[in-house]
Amino acid sequence: MASWRVAASLLALRDQVNLAWPGRSRASDGTIGDARHRSRDSDHNPWIEDGAVGVVSALDLTHDRAGGCDMEKVVEAVRASRDRRIKYIIWNRRICSSSAVGNATAWAWRAYGGSNPHDKHAHFSVKASKALYDNPDPWSIGARATVSDPLSPEIATRPVLRRDSRSAAVSELQTLLRRHGHDITVDGRFGAATEAAVIAFQTALGLVPDGVVGQKTWAALLAA
Repeated sequence: MASWRVAASLLALRDQVNLAWPGRSRASDGTIGDARHRSRDSDHNPWIEDGAVGVVSALDLTHDRAGGCDMEKVVEAVRASRDRRIKYIIWNRRICSSSAVGNATAWAWRAYGGSNPHDKHAHFSVKASKALYDNPDPWSIGARATVSDPLSPEIATRPVLRRDSRSAAVSELQTLLRRHGHDITVDGRFGAATEAAVIAFQTALGLVPDGVVGQKTWAALLAA
């Protein structure tokens, strides 16, 4: 699938962790899988279809005890909450699922035998139901950090833009990108140059660099 995005519930989890521990390391953070992930069954692949867009339903978050972000505590807080969005969690050579697996009861730890021990990051997978994977409600993460970011009507009604979009909204996007220092033409056509500028902007702001202009990217563009 050519275009992809990350499940909104996982972006909310990542944002909440970032808010709780702003200086944490992100060295092992990850969403979309590499070639090794694409060769096997993995939630890091955008296998869920939401219209023409694939949805990645897995998130890795870096264990950084020195930076205050102890994944042991985060994982145990999420596990204790029994959050209905969770499909399974992998952490430090163990895996737990929100439903019973074999002799293991729901949410019980069992041994994980994958080649990656997941001791430098924790893996969170969410269920394939859109009502769950795109539910951005706050998570229980063992820290008092709730992302409260209500969208203004101005942003909430803006269209999602991506490669090959053509509209006045694309012209506005290009104008905003120019204000942020990206030397592109304002022509109302979302081509390769516009996509590259969007990805560069998203990367600089710590957003998911997928080249798709959704509500978070609009909000960041309009913030300055």
